Amino acid sequence: MIIGKAGQEPQLVIPVGEPVEFTLHSNDVIHSFYVRDFLYKLDVIPGRDNRFTVTANETGEFTGQCAELCGLDHALMRFSLKVVERAEFDAYIQQATSGANAAAQRP
Repeated sequence: MIIGKAGQEPQLVIPVGEPVEFTLHSNDVIHSFYVRDFLYKLDVIPGRDNRFTVTANETGEFTGQCAELCGLDHALMRFSLKVVERAEFDAYIQQATSGANAAAQRP
């Protein structure tokens, strides 16, 4: 799970040239997952899991946002999607996993 912090939008990192499946779920209202450069939008409806698969063809950083007026914080529902080579993706996963394991071991 990717969660943003105050002043820092969440960033999804995926490998280039490989299929990646997204599972979308909402606990409250209808949202819409939208990445303009991918020309793809999918509604996220409470009580229903939606899935889609994407294969990014080029590296780079892309802007994403909720494209459904979902409430007072709608304008804050932005994220970035970073597409990287496989080696960089593996290093990112290794770092994220070791950081999560260290946090879980703290008393």
